[in-house]
Amino acid sequence: MLNNEHYPMQKKTGSENTGIICGAKTRTGAACKNKPVVGKKRCRMHGGTSRSGKDHWNYKHGYWTKEEKKQRSGMMRLLRAYMNDMLAF
Repeated sequence: MLNNEHYPMQKKTGSENTGIICGAKTRTGAACKNKPVVGKKRCRMHGGTSRSGKDHWNYKHGYWTKEEKKQRSGMMRLLRAYMNDMLAF
């Protein structure tokens, strides 16, 4: 059997074939079988290399990020509890 390291067009063995796949829906409707980009869920052709968060070119202030929304909801919860306590007197 040929070594896949030197012959990349050969079929992959069982241990090399297992793992995570991109899974994005292709034009044919089937799932993409490429490996995702390291640290991402999608392959390079389906958005794995696109920027996100503060690295994105359209990032402005972060007001609608998950962390900000969670922090604001926590602050509002505290404020409501404080106002309810004040009205109880």
